[in-house]
Order: sequence, then structure tokens, then C-alpha cells
Amino acid sequence: MRKTFRKLGHYIYGLILAIILVTVIHVVAGTKIDSSSISVDTTNISNLSANATLKDALDALYVKAEARESMECPPYYMCIKLKSTPEVGDYIKMTPTLRSFATDKTKTGYGSSQTIYPYKVNLWRVIKVNNDGTIEMVSNEPSSEEIDFYGKAGYMNYIGYLNVLASKYENSKYTVGSRHMGYSNQTEYLTDDTKLNEMRPWTCSTGESCHPENYESLGGGDLGYVNDINLVQNVYGKLRSTYKYFIASRTYEGATSGLWYFRPRYVEDNLKAENLVWGYTDISGAYSYFHLRPILILKSSINYKLSAGTINDPFVLE
Repeated sequence: MRKTFRKLGHYIYGLILAIILVTVIHVVAGTKIDSSSISVDTTNISNLSANATLKDALDALYVKAEARESMECPPYYMCIKLKSTPEVGDYIKMTPTLRSFATDKTKTGYGSSQTIYPYKVNLWRVIKVNNDGTIEMVSNEPSSEEIDFYGKAGYMNYIGYLNVLASKYENSKYTVGSRHMGYSNQTEYLTDDTKLNEMRPWTCSTGESCHPENYESLGGGDLGYVNDINLVQNVYGKLRSTYKYFIASRTYEGATSGLWYFRPRYVEDNLKAENLVWGYTDISGAYSYFHLRPILILKSSINYKLSAGTINDPFVLE
């Protein structure tokens, strides 16, 4: 059984006063009676003096009701605290406005357009509450549709186009922004492909001694994904989800034996990377196909229905 503690004092106070006024006191219209001037029988009311007034009795009952709110949950009850504003970890129900969107194959590098259905992603989870009152929430599950990127064009457009796709999950009534999970001011679209056309442009990998990430705008990879990874892990305790999904971050690997790879990051059991451009004696393209996991930013002025914020009782936007 679900039981919720609410402010009982107001109701008790008003109910007793109404009963007294209706059943005991009959006054001529316009006559005012001060509750502090009415005496009561205090025989069965503890902590009241013998000369207590009606006001004293009502105040005592109100204090008792207020104290009850702080009591622990009674035996055999499941008590759920209702909240008016979401907190980190809470679930929110929100349906994106757009029903479908066809991708631009010149951005993905894939041979044909692909279709996503944003309206299907309607359960979200709060990962951050900002000082300005806006709320950042990630899709509880990735999109059910895969998106395929291919080769050099896919690698160069990868982060920017993931952000475009994430924006299709917005609802302008409630949201003020979006990003794909992993984005943190990295170069969205690479415009210089010099390094992608070189044979093994760096001899180590992103984050290692020769620091390809210092050439992030040339495709050397980045470490900007860490913030979102930490936010999601803090809430879920893991990164793994129902589907493997993209992370908006590039990485370069200068492997041994002359091999090298330009890769997008993704999550399977944990954080991984998949080839889009690679080389040995020549430069080749590869396919990378995973699901989307958008992050949306909610307006600060939203009204929420009282909710427990759980997956079974998520916040509903009004």
C-alpha cells in the first residue's frame, strides 16, 4: 500500500473549527467572535492548562499534526515522498515533438539516408541541475534506430552531426538546448583533412605521449567526453545500456606495425572506439553504426506535477 505524508495540520485545524462553528456557535450575521475568548474542556487534552481557550486547543492539534510528518514510515506501509521539482537521478516523462527525421548522407558518409523516430524516446533521467534552474537529462535508453557513419566524411562530420540528430529530440515547449552525450565544445566539423590523408600522422594514440589531441581540429581526437561519462555513471552506476550507442568524441590510435586508426567512441559494456578511417599501406574507410543517446536541457520555468521521481512514478511536465 502506498502512503504519502502531507501537511495534516491545516486540514484538522479547519475541520474542527468548521464543526464548532456549525454545531456549537450560532451567531447573528456580522458578529465576530475571537477564538481566544472561548474556553474549552481540557479534561482529555494533554499539555493544556485548565483555562485554555479554543485557540490554544487548535494550536496544540496543529503542532501534533506537524510533528507527525517527521515520523518514520509506519509498519506495513510503503511511504513515498512526493516532490515538486526533479533532483539528480529522478525520471521525467517527456515526448519529443518530432515524429521522424531523415538523415543527410553527405554528413554521415553513408550511401543512403536513414530515419530516426524521436517521439519514441519519451523517458529521461536527470543527470545535472544547474544553478540557473535548468535541468540536464539523458535519454533513459538510447534510440531504437541505428545510425551509420562511413569513412573520412563520417569522421569529419561525426560530432557536429550527432548534435544535429540530438536536437531532433527536443520539445520547444519545455527544452532550451540539447547535445549528444559526450559533447563538450570539441570541433563539431573538421574542415582540414590533411592529417587524414597522411600515412600514420602520429606514432602514438590520443591521450598518450605525443598528444594527438593537441591537434584536435585536425582529427587527433579529444578527451572532452569525460564530463558526460561521469554524469551518467554517477546516476546509473554504469554506462552500458540496452543498445550500443555513440559518444560524441573522436580518438586517434597510432598502433604498432605501421597501422593507424581514426575512430569515433561508443559504449558497449564500457567505453570503446570503432574505425572510420584506417591505414597500413594505403588509407581506407570503414563503417561505424550504433544508436543515439541525446541529452536535453529543460527550461527553468517548468511546472511539474507532484511525483516521486521514480521510474514507475516519473515527473510529468505541465
